[in-house]
Parts: sequence; C-alpha cells; structure tokens
Amino acid sequence: MRSRRIAAFYNGHCRVCGKAVPKGEDCYFAKHYGIRCLCCGPHTALDERLPSKRHAMAARKSEPASTPSMPAKPRLTEAPDPRFTPLDESPDFNPQDHAAVRCEDGVHRIEFGSIREIVEDALSDYAQNDPNRERIRDARDMLLSGSERQGNYFTRRKLLDEVFNPPAELLSAVDRMREKIIGELDLPTRQRRKLRRNLDWGDEMDVDRWAARDLSMWERVERAPEPRRTVTIGCNISVNHHQAPEELLYRGAAALALADILTERGCNVQVILFETNGSPSSAVETGLAKCVVKAADMPLDLGAIAFAMCEIAFNRCAVIMASARHWPGTLRSGFGHSREAPAQDRANADFFIENDVRSEAAAVEWLRARVGEGCHV
Repeated sequence: MRSRRIAAFYNGHCRVCGKAVPKGEDCYFAKHYGIRCLCCGPHTALDERLPSKRHAMAARKSEPASTPSMPAKPRLTEAPDPRFTPLDESPDFNPQDHAAVRCEDGVHRIEFGSIREIVEDALSDYAQNDPNRERIRDARDMLLSGSERQGNYFTRRKLLDEVFNPPAELLSAVDRMREKIIGELDLPTRQRRKLRRNLDWGDEMDVDRWAARDLSMWERVERAPEPRRTVTIGCNISVNHHQAPEELLYRGAAALALADILTERGCNVQVILFETNGSPSSAVETGLAKCVVKAADMPLDLGAIAFAMCEIAFNRCAVIMASARHWPGTLRSGFGHSREAPAQDRANADFFIENDVRSEAAAVEWLRARVGEGCHV
C-alpha cells in the first residue's frame, strides 16, 4: 500500500476518526483507503482494506442482542452521530427552500451536493407537507429496523458506519468487474511515445546523415505529453421494490471499474449518481435526483463512493427518503417506481449505464457495446 502526504484536493473526513479535513489541509492519502488526518498518521501495510471497519463491528457487537421474536428497533432517538447532522436542525431552515424544481421538459429535478448531504437529508424530519413528513418517517423507521428485507436488513447505525467504511465485498466486486473488463474487452491504449529525428543528440544515429557530415543526425524516442481528457460516467441506480441487492451491485461495480480504468489511463473522470422515479407523488410525473459523487478534479477513492453506487440499502434508505422530502403533492404508495433517466441527462454523459443492467453478464455486455460503437477513451 502506498500512502503519501498531500494537501487535500477537496473537503473530506478522516476514514479512522471521522474528523473533518478541509480542502488544502495536509493529510495522508492511499488509493482505495481514503484519507487520514495527521493525528491518525499514515496508512500502514498492516491495515485491513478498510481499517476502521473493525471498530464499527466491535461497537455493534457491544449492543444488546435481540431475540428472534422481538426484532431490534432502530434507536432513532439516540444521541446524534457527530459525523452527520439532520438538515432541518439548522435554525434558519425552511422546507419550501428545498422543493424540487420542475424543468422545461416536465421533469422535477433535485441536485444533492454530496453523499453526505443525501444522508443528512434522509435523517432529517421535514417534507413539503405534514402528511408526507409522517409517511416518510414511518417508511424510514421500517426500512432501518434491521429486520426489513427492502432495507437489506440495515439499521441506522449500520447505514452511517458503512457510508464511511463500506464492506470489503463491495470493493472486491469492483475489482472483479475491472479484471473482467480488462480480460474480455481488451480496451485499447493510447500511443504515448513519439520518435523525433534530426536532433544533435539522441539514442540512434542516422547513417546517411552521418556520411553527409550532418550534425543533426540523431534520433530519439520521447514521451509525448497529452492533454487530460475529462470523461463523465452516469449511473442510474433506481430499482424496483422486488429487485435483489446484487441487481444494483453489478451495475455500480461496472461504472466504478470503468472509472478506475480511465483514471489509470490519464483521464479526469467525473462520476454522477442518478435516481429516476416515476410518479413519486400526485404532482410529479417523473422525478430525478442527481449527485456528483466524484468530481473531475478529485482523486478517485473507490472506498468513498462504492457504498453509494453499489449498495441497494443506500438507494432505498437514503436516496429515496431524501428525495421524497422534496416532491410536491401527496406521496404515492411505494414512493413511485423505477424509470429510465431522461434523454437530456443521458446525453450529457460520455458513458451512461441504465437501470436495465441487473447482472454481471449484462454489465460486461454494456461495456462491450460501448467499445463496439467506437466509444474509445
């Protein structure tokens, strides 16, 4: 593992203690491991893939065990977690300032600033009207009860822990998908070297020029600097109520594996999460939630975004709950249904993986089709 001391490229949090690390502050960074504050020190070879996960597991084990007949209830009234603050606890908060915007194409859109903002919205207790607020509260409590299949058996504490420390199996799925892509698709590489001739020094001599006593008789191979291209990858993470967790896992893993490959090839990669909802309320025909989970000028930290892209519980317990607070009208049963992203949003991305990709084979086929269409990067 390579850990290096850098000035933080963006606002973040220490993956060990959760302390805020503002942009520009010195910290330690290692790919896949995120950032550490200076107090926690650099990453070490003895660390696990996600070193602070064991602390979260130990904390969960210390909780009283529940009996099979009495499932554990989420402790939603426990002391607030210092890593997240519900949005509506701000004294100047006004729910009407956070309503979805209806665009010219008739789609209501919400844009979240970060994964953190999505979670803070989900943990809040507001909506555009009181009936919606009560409905969201009941649905969130049920999903985070620890015994609900729709919530993938998550609790509030587990959700918060894994936002910071996603389980290793998510990153393993990304790695497997990446190897699958490299092995099956054989993505082309760019020529990064250039042969220069007629030089006064170099690697090889041009015999004809030497015989003519030309002093510019040398040739050498040089690296040709290339401008870094910015590539946008969009992923629609919307799922229906009957879909299994792995049906989103491979979709998100494919998007992140492609982001990793393009980053290694010198591209500035932007990753955007989309959640498209059909008829979530009586006043909304199509609702779209959008979040840039990795900006083009940010280093790629797969551990920081894998949970949001690959875990179905994050979609149902956080994204849908946070989005529902913004929809006008009366919320419908089930908070709507999965829908394809609008054409306008798909067109703004160089690569877009839709919600019909639900298996590993489909994810690889999606990538193969993009390469076959000439979308070389």
